[in-house]
Amino acid sequence: MIFYVVLISGISIYEIRIMIKSKLKKEMVLFIAFDIIALSLAWIYSKNPYGISISDSILSMLGIKH
Repeated sequence: MIFYVVLISGISIYEIRIMIKSKLKKEMVLFIAFDIIALSLAWIYSKNPYGISISDSILSMLGIKH
């Protein structure tokens, strides 16, 4: 989990610094939202890597049998 947090945070800080210099406020908000989603998915995966399948969950929500 620490690896994912460090990796996502490092990339995020680098990209947000570029967005601040370019004055891309709307893109920064969207990027931060995706960062939060990525961190939450990394947390879910680290808690139970073999118990949860994201693709299986999405397919079951769409009503598709695999």
